[in-house]
Amino acid sequence: MNTERHTERLSNEWNQLGQYIWKKIEKEWSYFCSDDLRDLADYVEFVKEITIGPREFDNKANLVKVLQGYIDYQQLLSVNSLREKYEELDGELIAFEGLGLNVSIDWYVARGKAEFDFEELQNPIDNLKKHIDVLKESFGFKSKSIELIANFSGEIVPENVQREVREFVEKEIDRFIEVWEPVLKEEIQFVNKVIDGVITQQVYNENNEIIALKEKVA
Repeated sequence: MNTERHTERLSNEWNQLGQYIWKKIEKEWSYFCSDDLRDLADYVEFVKEITIGPREFDNKANLVKVLQGYIDYQQLLSVNSLREKYEELDGELIAFEGLGLNVSIDWYVARGKAEFDFEELQNPIDNLKKHIDVLKESFGFKSKSIELIANFSGEIVPENVQREVREFVEKEIDRFIEVWEPVLKEEIQFVNKVIDGVITQQVYNENNEIIALKEKVA
């Protein structure tokens, strides 16, 4: 047997299966991006250290398990993918970014559960004059103090003003979480259902044959 040719055939089979799965997921998950995934052949060789092809699995449940590990929605579902779907969310994120806050998804212990995480790339109090327009126009912040800051010539903003602004920003973060974390939860359930449905129900046909290896992937 030509080892090199055999290895190439197995690699092609894995990648053909991977592309099939991507296309099936894309039909239901509109903002799914396969660019964020490595080739399936690379995954099975270097991560799972599998040396056989998908046809050679005696138990189809074992192949399904490999594919479930490959399509990790915790890696694929991100704030950027959500903002593509929800225009209003995109607008809110732009506003927080204007205050020097980066919003990401923080996955934690129990698989499938997550929350939004706010990271200060720049303290909202720093360059407060620069942030006044964002606070007023994007968040509707109204305060006599904020008007004073615009004309304030000193380098140090009074502590009471700093406290007022920080409390306001914290309330806006709480409001954001209250509105958008239920949406995030729904998206996680939806994406998980799509991926699970494709992998468990659309990889094999009624004759236990791998559909992708019987079809030409466009």
